[in-house]
Amino acid sequence: NQSYTIMSWFGKKAKIEFTGELGNLSEQQEECLQKLKQFIADQALTSDKRFDDYYLLRFCRARNFEFDKVAKMFERFINWRKETKADEAMVIYKCPSVKEIK
Repeated sequence: NQSYTIMSWFGKKAKIEFTGELGNLSEQQEECLQKLKQFIADQALTSDKRFDDYYLLRFCRARNFEFDKVAKMFERFINWRKETKADEAMVIYKCPSVKEIK
C-alpha cells in the first residue's frame, strides 16, 4: 500500500492510503496499470476480455507496481497458458467415465 499525508481543515493531518484496488490507485499505480495494458496491446499477448483492469491489477500488486517485473510476470503467465493449452483444457478433455449423449 502507498500512502501520503495531506493537511485538512484546522491543521489536522489526514493520511490517504492507496490499496492498489481499482478505484483506489495512486498516480504511480495507475501509470503502471496503463503501461501494462499498452504493453499487452503492443506485444499482442492477448485480446481475451477476461484480462480486465481487476485481473491485471492482481499482477501489479503481486510485483508491487514495479512495471518491468509486472510485464515479465504477465508475459510468462501468457506463455505458460499457451504452452500448456490451458484455454483448451475443457474443450479437448474427454472424461472416460462419462458416456456420450446420442
